[in-house]
Amino acid sequence: MLDWLANTQEQDVYCSTVLMPKNFKKYIEQKGLKTFHLRLEIEDNQEYAVLYFVSDKEKEKILRFRNKKPTAEEKKSSEYDYAPEIEYFIP
Repeated sequence: MLDWLANTQEQDVYCSTVLMPKNFKKYIEQKGLKTFHLRLEIEDNQEYAVLYFVSDKEKEKILRFRNKKPTAEEKKSSEYDYAPEIEYFIP
């Protein structure tokens, strides 16, 4: 689950479940790294975000998605729906 508080006057909360690419574990193992980071960058519209794989040698785009405002029921149960749009960038 990924969520953030939008930097707007309304202070909108965006929250949804984001599926990682099916081959993400294999992708990481092939790199042979001991450590790496995932970096989430929120776009200017506050609704879209890009998730990057970051190591000492590179910064690679993993996916871009549109988050959504949770419903009252989702907030109450802490069970959030899947992101409505996801674009994957790794093979």
